Amino acid sequence: LGSVSAGSSANFTVTISRANPNAETVDSGTMVVEAYTDSNYTNKVGSASLPVTITFENTEAWTNVLIDNFDDGTSQGWSGGTVTSGLSIEAGGYSYQTPEVSGATTEKSISKSVTLPTGSKARITFYFVLKARNVYSSTLTAYLNYIKLLVNDTEVSRMGTVISLSVAGNTTVYTSPWYKVTFDLTPYVGQTITIALVFGFNVPYNFYLSAFVDRIVIAVT
Repeated sequence: LGSVSAGSSANFTVTISRANPNAETVDSGTMVVEAYTDSNYTNKVGSASLPVTITFENTEAWTNVLIDNFDDGTSQGWSGGTVTSGLSIEAGGYSYQTPEVSGATTEKSISKSVTLPTGSKARITFYFVLKARNVYSSTLTAYLNYIKLLVNDTEVSRMGTVISLSVAGNTTVYTSPWYKVTFDLTPYVGQTITIALVFGFNVPYNFYLSAFVDRIVIAVT
């Protein structure tokens, strides 16, 4: 993965791939991380085993599917944000924008109450993109530290991958790639619940950042 000097820390990215499955599939395995004191990897000082499960699902083909894409120009029952045009995974579409953050470590959330049909499993899947502007003269970096799923005001899951945005000075518009996130809602099938998606931001002064959410799919089968 790389080296880390004494007394410091580092973040590394691991990318794995496979052929696209022809049906819904669950792959399980173990990722082993080993630490060495030399670049020749001869003096191992520690290791950790991490169980990994990757699930391939086509939730939009499930029995009961609710899709909120905001393309009618309304919030479609969501609150906490603003329907906006110009950023969408669909040509000419709309998305739902969280309030803009600047000079703060804070959370912004969007929420909706839904009734889930009965079934054996349920998921919520959505896309999001980050949009930033840096009015300072030099490069600044902001972070999306996490996304939490709250059900009835209780955290039940989170995406803990930190996304950093380093933006050059005097940049009026910068957008990240689109990301796709899925959370499990199976324990709540057959219930009326309030779902909240909470974005944890860390943004310096003179830097403005918000998230745009699109195509929220709530599926039960």
